[in-house]
Amino acid sequence: SIDDETQLPARATLEANYPNPFATNTTIRYSLPEPTSVHLVVYDGLGREVRTILNTTQAAGHWAVPFDATGLANGLYHIRLVTPQGQSAQTMHLVR
Repeated sequence: SIDDETQLPARATLEANYPNPFATNTTIRYSLPEPTSVHLVVYDGLGREVRTILNTTQAAGHWAVPFDATGLANGLYHIRLVTPQGQSAQTMHLVR
C-alpha cells in the first residue's frame, strides 16, 4: 500500500496510468475500500488478454504497481481491475 492514511473510496477505483502515453514503463494506481481479491489485467485493442499483472488478495488501501510493456507493440491497451464488488477500466497508450 502506498498511502494508508488518506480516506479510502466507497468502491474499488482504478486511476489512469502515469505516465500516459508511455514508452516502456508506467505505473498503475488503484484503491481498495476493504480487503478483497484483485485481478488486474492488460488487454490489447482487440480485447485479447496480453498480461495478468495481479491475481491475489490485497488489504484495503491505495496501491501502485509498475507495468513493463517490453515485447508489446505500439498502440492502445486497456487495463481492467476486477474485484468481487465490480470492475473498472482505463485506456493506456504505448508509444516508442
